[in-house]
Amino acid sequence: MESHHHIWVACGGTGGHFLPGMVCGKALEKNGNVVSYWGEGKKIEEHLCADHQLQLIRPRLSGGRIKRGLNLFFKQFKKVFKNRPKLCILCGGYSSFITGVFSILFRIPFVILEQNAVPGKINRLLSRFAKVAFITFPNSEQYMKSACVLSGNPVRTAVSNNNKENDILIIGGSQGAQALNMGLAKIIEGNYKITHICGPGKLDDTRKAWDDSNHDVTIIEQYSGIPELASRSRWTITRAGATSLSELAAVGCAAIAVPYPIASDNHQLLNAQYLEDLGALVVLEERDFSDKAGFVNGLIGDAGSHVRYGEALKGSCIADVNGERVVKDIVEGYL
Repeated sequence: MESHHHIWVACGGTGGHFLPGMVCGKALEKNGNVVSYWGEGKKIEEHLCADHQLQLIRPRLSGGRIKRGLNLFFKQFKKVFKNRPKLCILCGGYSSFITGVFSILFRIPFVILEQNAVPGKINRLLSRFAKVAFITFPNSEQYMKSACVLSGNPVRTAVSNNNKENDILIIGGSQGAQALNMGLAKIIEGNYKITHICGPGKLDDTRKAWDDSNHDVTIIEQYSGIPELASRSRWTITRAGATSLSELAAVGCAAIAVPYPIASDNHQLLNAQYLEDLGALVVLEERDFSDKAGFVNGLIGDAGSHVRYGEALKGSCIADVNGERVVKDIVEGYL
């Protein structure tokens, strides 16, 4: 079904906000809609836009958060008179707050994409005004004031691959994770083929960490095609952001999740624990690296365990590939 409307997607700040917004926006563009993407001026957005050939409308980088927020608000104010959006899609973060307030003031309907088990404060606040919140984890509903649809998290197209040429993929989120960069080299034993995506500016330190290992390690600062890499890997060791976990679920890659210990509301741990309770992944907290090294090595060395965990994660339904469920509901219900 084609529609021809102007839609705003607020997806700035982090890869976890950017990717679901991009996936839904691209799918809506294919339906004939015009989509404008709104960011919040963070440096990471430059890398994300370059990797995915997407243009974000962003505030000036100078000034504090209030000044940048006002700058973004007035950019929207000018743009609305040229082409008023039919709908706004809010993916969380500061750009969603500005866009949500703007939508309320100008009576523009909006929907929320909530990735995590515990919704962010901005999505919780705005949910009372939203038409609907599309959620990834069932327990998110208790925090939201709007109607909720358990849709899964919109992620990129991915194809499962039986040719597991890489043993372990290590990813620390869009900005890398120093604990994974420095700590995993000390606990992973054996002789594996490892691809380690360390994050911007962390290449030299990560190389030093692996210097004394027997593994065949390829270290990359950034890589935009995570689903494709994961599809060729037996295991992925990752932070527990919902978008990272959803992309692994889409390709059925077995995962060991290392939650970021100071994530807001401990949402990464709760994301991972929900899936661990389903038998869909293994949680490894940073404080347990040394104590659980034997368990982790036994798991990775077990020839069949990656198949069981990969199938269970794929069956968890946290991934909405190409945003098909979300976009279908948006087109049928709100455009």
